[in-house]
Amino acid sequence: MAGEDVSTAIIMSIAAIEGRDPLDLDPMFDDIETDSLNTLFNSPSNDLHVQFTTNGWNVQLHGSGEAIFERQISLSEASGPNSEKSTA
Repeated sequence: MAGEDVSTAIIMSIAAIEGRDPLDLDPMFDDIETDSLNTLFNSPSNDLHVQFTTNGWNVQLHGSGEAIFERQISLSEASGPNSEKSTA
């Protein structure tokens, strides 16, 4: 995803994990200021860490380039075998 803004990369990653079209997802700017997020990651430092929730996913971004996506689940789903965790 080189050359993409980090906010675009996040939406594309969530869409890929869910097997959905990115245009079917809710706009991320409802959850986080995307321009500020993109600015932070234009030249990130290794100690940078940002965490937020969007489209039902807890997203953790690290200046090292690591991104962790954890699906939010309800209490009824938490006891089931279908909880998800993905890293990109």
